[in-house]
Amino acid sequence: MNVRQKLEGLGFTKDRVNLESAFYDENKNQLDLVFVYAEWNILNDEEKQKIIDVCNDELKDVSLNIKFKGAYIDKEILFGLFQRFLERNYKSLVNVFTEKSVDFEKNDKQIKINLICDKITADMITTGSFIGELTSYLSTECFYSFAVNIIESKQNLNESILEKPELSGFSLNWALEQEKSLNKLEVSNIEYLLGRVIESQPVFIKDINTDGEVVLAGEVSDFFESTYKKKSKDADTETEEGIKISFTLTDASGKIRVILFPNEKDLEKLRTIADGQKVVVVGNLSQYKDNLSLRARGISKCELVSNEIHYCYRGVNDKYNVVKPKPWVEVSQMDLFSLANNNISDYLKNNTIVMFDLETTGLDPETCMITEIGAVKIENGKCTEYFQTLVNPQMPIPQEVVDKTHITDEMVSVAPTIDEVMPDFYKFVDGAILSAYNISFDYSFLKNIGQNLRYKFDNERIDCLDVVRQKVASLPNYKLSTVSKALNIELKNAHRALADALAAAKVFIKLM
Repeated sequence: MNVRQKLEGLGFTKDRVNLESAFYDENKNQLDLVFVYAEWNILNDEEKQKIIDVCNDELKDVSLNIKFKGAYIDKEILFGLFQRFLERNYKSLVNVFTEKSVDFEKNDKQIKINLICDKITADMITTGSFIGELTSYLSTECFYSFAVNIIESKQNLNESILEKPELSGFSLNWALEQEKSLNKLEVSNIEYLLGRVIESQPVFIKDINTDGEVVLAGEVSDFFESTYKKKSKDADTETEEGIKISFTLTDASGKIRVILFPNEKDLEKLRTIADGQKVVVVGNLSQYKDNLSLRARGISKCELVSNEIHYCYRGVNDKYNVVKPKPWVEVSQMDLFSLANNNISDYLKNNTIVMFDLETTGLDPETCMITEIGAVKIENGKCTEYFQTLVNPQMPIPQEVVDKTHITDEMVSVAPTIDEVMPDFYKFVDGAILSAYNISFDYSFLKNIGQNLRYKFDNERIDCLDVVRQKVASLPNYKLSTVSKALNIELKNAHRALADALAAAKVFIKLM
């Protein structure tokens, strides 16, 4: 019979007493146990002693340090549990339910949860298994039973927040602050291995502060053991061989190299770690050139309870602030767009398309930046608006790029930066299908920068190049200049964003 069974036999069931944590100190051969009890059913000294006696009988080989505390619960704790439930099971609702739309009423041994939401959300969570899953999850985390009350609002709360600029729903800081409450790296079942005892909450690798001590958690890979020369304490010997352990630690936000210099006793413990093992480490950061690593002072095995990154995205501005789109006016009377077009396809009639093109400082979206954005809006088979701006990349433009695009450092020096431009471009493409000539390249930049600035470009996409390959045959190549010439479409100022976007838009309309 184990401790849990004996306790239940004495009437200490899970709805009265739970084991909150257990920590074993190998050096002291000491096991620290913390029991929690319901706040309405406080344990008296006699009951506490019964629990201590049971533990001593069952765990005779270790020294025990047993503590008790009441399981205090408040609205902040409950909302945190509620958000964790959504993150794990209903991610689409994480941003729907805010602290303003969730309320808790505590009464005796039951807590009523009031959820305020629009009718669509209300229908979804009342017809499925949402309520049952939620109450079951919360009941296992607390000593209370739970009931859910749905209150329908006339307006979607998430949308109403975005409609009020005073709530800062359009700022990057707002999005980042919202994420702090969503993203938590949580570990459980910590098994002490060596070095410092880790008591602090681990942080994501992307959030590490280079100053002071850092606690991280994640999965081990590329575990490597090597030797190095170190100075000997023996004056007759200049150097001796030491052991260095290193491995890559990866969490949902990134990865970092961890380094340890163990003695022989600790080395055997470290050799029990294999690739795939989850660990929590504590140490200080060191940087060599551009490479950041963590020199670990303590390490424990663990399980990862929560290791996901959720992003909060910004809304669409109600007006343009930096770059304003302009109506497209076709000058040439013989041009395709000045002719009556009575054969517009249903696709063009029923969809708004934004054909866009980016000029950049290079090919890598992770390290290079945008220098120009050009985009043309297609409505009912015609070009109606265009969006064009140079962008200050805040880095030098390589000469080979200058030779190709004729965009110089001097030209972009007075241009707006991408964080100033992106809100307006996001508004320009809102609700439209995105297209580009070889869209994978341009979209990789758009997606990466959008992610950094918290703009979610999840528009439907269609590649203009794919359309050309399907409908135009017998071309020597499929460069935009070659295709434009074959279709009798003028392309001036090639490798400038607006010129390329306009030519691609004309090609798209002609072929669709």
